[in-house]
Formats: sequence, structure tokens, C-alpha cells
Amino acid sequence: MFIGYQAGYSETGSDKLYVDNSNTTTPLIYGDFSADEIIVNGSLGVGTSPSYKLDVSGGQARIEISTQYSERLCHSGSDGSSTQQVILGDCSGGGADIAEYYGTHDASLEAGDVVKISSFEEDKPFIAKTNTSYEKTLLGVVSTDPYDIFGDVYLDRDNAKPIALAGRVPTKVSTENGPIRIGDLLTSSRTAGVAMKATEPGLIIGMALENFDRPGVGKIKVFVNLSWYGFGGGTMPVNQLTQFDLAGNLNMNGRRILNVSKIVAQNEVWSIDENGVLKVKVTNNGTSKEMFGLISAKVEMALSGSDELNNGEKIINLNTVDPDFVKNISQNTPLKVLVTLTGRANGIYVAEKTSTSFKVKELNNGASSASFDWLVIARRKGYEDAVSSALSVSLPVSEPPDSSEPTP
Repeated sequence: MFIGYQAGYSETGSDKLYVDNSNTTTPLIYGDFSADEIIVNGSLGVGTSPSYKLDVSGGQARIEISTQYSERLCHSGSDGSSTQQVILGDCSGGGADIAEYYGTHDASLEAGDVVKISSFEEDKPFIAKTNTSYEKTLLGVVSTDPYDIFGDVYLDRDNAKPIALAGRVPTKVSTENGPIRIGDLLTSSRTAGVAMKATEPGLIIGMALENFDRPGVGKIKVFVNLSWYGFGGGTMPVNQLTQFDLAGNLNMNGRRILNVSKIVAQNEVWSIDENGVLKVKVTNNGTSKEMFGLISAKVEMALSGSDELNNGEKIINLNTVDPDFVKNISQNTPLKVLVTLTGRANGIYVAEKTSTSFKVKELNNGASSASFDWLVIARRKGYEDAVSSALSVSLPVSEPPDSSEPTP
């Protein structure tokens, strides 16, 4: 099919389409019906006179792109508009920060302004300029030339602005809290949208990469990294104060939980109430029993066991029984040892004690092999009394008076 003066004049094949006013081999429109192929060698406009190779107006355009490549495709203009004209192309290098879109109702907001969270509308966050020092809802800085932008899709009326998440960003600053030197941490000031040097605990936007010491408001490069300043003079990223993982687990990162009324485990298997009482529900064969944790005036640890006399005596070495227990008990506080016969003998007593062992003997110079239970209570290491003497030698214990009859 040939349309136009001399269109397809030199074509010798069949099933072809030529649209042109000359016998050129590259007509305005070329088609190959056998290959289901059309080539437009000019500009194509849909609903408009084309200004580009492909110009679509008056509706949405769909482009199917292969998923075998990993490079990005960028567009002109701003995100979120349903009416704007955009040009697609390769992404330019851009700036040195990563940003995320946030809506704002402040038409004066511009690059370099320090901002805070102001509201949450239609499931999207909105921002405004900071206007107090150490702003508690401090968020970041309006990016000047972000390398890449993420975030929710906003409408034109939302006036979305890219807020730097991390990287080097030109930021408005003043000397409200003193001259700024390279390495100083910066926070919000009382001047709307302007940062100052941080000298008190609170949220910071990042670290100054340039000096600033002149009247009024200026701009310097800042390495943006929203953090909390004041942990012993150091900083901690906000997302490391506490963390929730995808499984819903809370990581306190070594921080404390304050003003808690009660902590309850799943299915109330255990709990700690507002008075510090530990309650454990022990279940066996469908029967449950509530048990309570012991309360001691000292920070102590307990270890128990069973053994037998050998010719009327037995040395219990805790290093052999449980070496990990020994590693965590005080070497300077005497052990408390309780022994109870479970076999027939003349009675038993604790004859010697060290910081890690004790000797059990039978009364009346007995020589039985009776069984017995024992319980050791030891002070936890690091919780010793203010004044205590080290136990470096065995402490002998006098034998009790003879008993008149063997103890069953």
C-alpha cells in the first residue's frame, strides 16, 4: 500500500506500507504487514501537535518496559501530578543526598529550610518550617538537588517538597547559638526554617561541613543525619534509640523502660506486677500452678544438688558442679550452705567452707555412705558488702555435740 506521490516507487517486495511524498527509502511511515511492524521516521503526536518524537496529550499513556535491565528511568517536572507534561529520559547524576517527598501548606517553603512534622493528612505526612530551638518534631532539610527521591504520591495542591534523608545538603543557618565550626552538630533555632549550633541534648539534623560566623542567615553544606544529641556528649541515630523489626520485636538498644505499671508475658505465662513481684504459671498435664519469685534483702544466687557420703564425708567442689555459677559469685563473701540427710546416718554437718567448695561430715565419726541434699546460697559478684574479707583458706567448723541416736 502506497500513499503519496512516488511513495514506495523503488519497493520491489510485497505486504509493505509507504506513506510519503517522495520515493525515499525512509518514508514518514513505513510498514511491513508480514512482520506486523510500523516505523515512524518523523514525530508522532497523540491528541496534540508533536514537539518531541512521541508527544501524548489529553489522557494517560502506557509504556511497557522490559524487566531485564536495572537502570532507572527519570522524568521532568514534579511527582504526583495527573495533568503535567513530562519528558522521560536517562537520570542525571544530580546532587549528593537521598530525599523523600513530604507535603506542605506553606507556599514559602524553599530549598535549605529546616522543617518539622506538622500534621498527618489522608495517610500522608505534612511539614512546616521549624520555629523553636531543639524542635521535638524536627525532621530535616528541604533538599536543593537530590540524587534520588522516594516517598508518597502527593497531589498538586499538596505542594510536595523533597526532604533530605541523608547526604550533603545546603542548609540555612545563623549564629543564634554562637559561631558554627566544621564538625559542629546543628539543630533548629527560633528563626523559622533556620538551623543553629546544638549545645544541649535534643534532636539534631546533622553536622556542619563548613564554618559560619557572620550576621543574619546564610547557607552552608551540612551532612544530614537525623540523630539525638546528648548521650554522654555523643549522638545516636533516631532509628537506633529503639527499633521494631518486621516480626514486631522491640529492640531497646541498651536503653531503659521507664514508668511501667506491669509487664505480662504472652498467655500470662509470667508477669512482673507494679510492686516487682514475679509470678510464673507452671503448667503440666493440663494443670496450672501459680508460683512466685523469692525476694531477698541481698543480691544472691542459689545452687542445689544431691550426693553421697564416702566413708562418712564428702567434699562438694562447685567448680566441678557448675563452673559458670562460680564465675558469677563473689569470692569475698562466705557461702551459705544447707545440708539435709536423705539416708540413714548419725547426722551430718558442714565441716569446712571455701569460696567455691564445702565439706560435709557425719556426726560421731560415722563412716556411712548415706545420701544427702545440699543448697548453696552465694552473693553475686559485684554486689559484695562494703566491708568484707577474702576467703582464701578453708574455714573449719566445730562438730556439733554427739547425738544420742542415728538420724533416719
